[in-house]
Amino acid sequence: TYDPDFLLGHAPARLRRRPGSPGIDWIVIHGPILPQGANAERVRHLLEGQPDEVLARFLPRAFRRPLREHELDRYLAIVRQAINEGRSRRDAVAVACCAALCSPHFLFRDELVPRGDGILLDDHQLASRLSYFLWLSMPDDELLKLADAGRLRDDAELRLQVRRMLADHRSRAFTTAFIEQWLGISGLGMEHLPDPRRFPEFTPALAAAMKQEPVLLFEDMLRGRGSLSDFLDGRETFVNADLADLYGIPKIGGAALERVSL
Repeated sequence: TYDPDFLLGHAPARLRRRPGSPGIDWIVIHGPILPQGANAERVRHLLEGQPDEVLARFLPRAFRRPLREHELDRYLAIVRQAINEGRSRRDAVAVACCAALCSPHFLFRDELVPRGDGILLDDHQLASRLSYFLWLSMPDDELLKLADAGRLRDDAELRLQVRRMLADHRSRAFTTAFIEQWLGISGLGMEHLPDPRRFPEFTPALAAAMKQEPVLLFEDMLRGRGSLSDFLDGRETFVNADLADLYGIPKIGGAALERVSL
């Protein structure tokens, strides 16, 4: 059971469940995902230099906020302990980085306060909440710079960032996850399959197009084209050759989905 008091050490270990308490429905883990190309170069750069330099770069990225008092010292102590145990300096730094990735400050959005206290999110907390909502990932450099400057809670700047993030290709993570959960289509083509004897035209490619069509419609609405009522009576959609054949729409070719009028 998620309980801020318990995570902060202010509550007993045995907790009673209460109606309305949040819980975990399901977890899907993809990995390991090894960095390649430019991402591999960024990871290599993060671990170059003296331990204090490496951790001063790595920890604020991992925690998505500036470091607090004595935080760097605690992780440097881990490096020293690992070196005293015979590890190389590079391996000792990696041990400290692994410790950071096991920290609640990395695993959770860092909004922990004792229950009952009001809280106004600071700019870094808002940057994290916004990025995990719209990108399902950590804030990028622009969000972090705005948070550092204390500008993210400005209404005009916040609207500008939301528009920027929705226009970014990374918003596909949010739109896909939202539509798959809302419409329950994540299993289409995998655990949910029609009888192949009655529907031989159903293929993995057709299933992928079926799942992408409502995602593109939803993205279109989010970016200001149309309104919610278009979900009910819209006359446009997105199809590729496979979906066009299924729907009886002529003159559509290729695997990419394109807008059509019905």
